[in-house]
Amino acid sequence: MTWIDFTRRNDPACKQGVDQLKSKLKEHGYPDVLCFWSKNPQGITCLYAKIIKQMQDKGKIVLAQFTINNYGSILEPGIEPDMLDLSGIVKILSPDKIRLRFDPIIPGFTTPAHFKATIQIAQDHGIGRIITNFLVPEYKGVGRLLQDKGIPVKKLTDWDIIKVLDRMFKMLNGTGIDLAVCAETAAFAGGKIKAAACSDPAWAKQFGVKDLSIRPSRKGCGCCYSDDWGQYRSNGGYACPHQCLYCYAK
Repeated sequence: MTWIDFTRRNDPACKQGVDQLKSKLKEHGYPDVLCFWSKNPQGITCLYAKIIKQMQDKGKIVLAQFTINNYGSILEPGIEPDMLDLSGIVKILSPDKIRLRFDPIIPGFTTPAHFKATIQIAQDHGIGRIITNFLVPEYKGVGRLLQDKGIPVKKLTDWDIIKVLDRMFKMLNGTGIDLAVCAETAAFAGGKIKAAACSDPAWAKQFGVKDLSIRPSRKGCGCCYSDDWGQYRSNGGYACPHQCLYCYAK
C-alpha cells in the first residue's frame, strides 16, 4: 500500500501543482492514498476535482489537511479570505476525510481568538480533528525573520506549552473535535492531547486501507511510510504562492 503526500513542500493549489501531480500520476500510477496539504481549500476544489473523482472511481482514498490559522495578511500575505471556503471540498471528499491544522502556534502573536475561529470553521463543516504545533524559532532562522518584521517571538518552557495546550483542549470541550499535536509534544502534555501522525495509517484504515507500515521519524511518531511528490523551490520546485512569514519550506 502506498501513501503519497501532495505536498508539504509547497502549496499545490496552483497550476504548477496540477502539472506536477499529473506528471507524477503518469509516471507512477494512482497511489492507494493521496493526501493534499494546502492553505487554499477552494483552490484544491477548483483545480483537482477531476483528478479526485478519477481516483475515487478507481477505489483510491483521497484525504486533505488544510492549515487555517486566521493570521491575516501580516503573516500570510498570499491568502485571501475566499480561499478558505471548505464547502466544495467537503462535498467532494466528506468531512471525515479532512483535517484542519492550526499550525504553527507563534508565542507572542497567536491568540485564543485565532484558534476559536478555526474551531468555528471545523464545526461549520463537521470536521472532527484539529492538529496543532508550535513554532521552532531557531529552525531556518524563522524566529529572527519574524522579529525583524516587528513580531515578537517568545520562548516557551515545557510548562508554558502544557498550559497553552490545556487551554486549547478546554476550548474544544463539547464540540466533538479532537486536538492532536506532534508526538514529542504530546508525550508530556498529560495524555489528553492525541499524538498526531502527519501520514496517519489509522486515518486511512477507517476507509479500508490496510498494510500501511509504520515508519516513525522519532520517538512516539505514528506515521506510516510515505513519499511527498512535491519539491522545494530550492530543489527545482515552484514557489508557494502564499509566502507566509513563518514558513520553513523555502
